[in-house]
Amino acid sequence: MLNKITLLFSIFFLSFASIAYSNDLQKAQNLAERGEHHKALQIYKNSAEGGNPQAQIKLGIMYKLGRGTSRDYVLAAKWFNVAAEQGYKEGIEYKNIMENRMTRKQVTKARKLAQEWLQEHSHS
Repeated sequence: MLNKITLLFSIFFLSFASIAYSNDLQKAQNLAERGEHHKALQIYKNSAEGGNPQAQIKLGIMYKLGRGTSRDYVLAAKWFNVAAEQGYKEGIEYKNIMENRMTRKQVTKARKLAQEWLQEHSHS
C-alpha cells in the first residue's frame, strides 16, 4: 500500500513539475521575444539549474548569442553538454556545433564544467 502511495505521489509531483517547467519556459520565451533578455536569462538559468534540459538548451543559446549576458562560448557549451549527457538529442546537436567553433582549451573547460555540474546534481 505504501509503495502505491509513493508511486502516485511521485507521478503527481513529476506531472506538476513538468507543468511548472513548461510555464517557466513559456514565460522566458515571451520575455525574450519582447527583448527582455536579462529576465529571460534568469528564468532559463533557474530552470536549467533545476535539471530541465530544454532550459539548459535555451540558456546555452543565450550564452552563445550574448542575450541578457555577455557572449560566452564556454558556458554555452557547458549547458549543451549537460543536456547532451542527459540524453537530450538537441543538446548533442548544439554541443557538436559549438565544439567545432571553439578552441581545444575551451572545449576541455566546457566539458569539465558540465561534468562538475552533473556530479553535483547526481541523484545516485
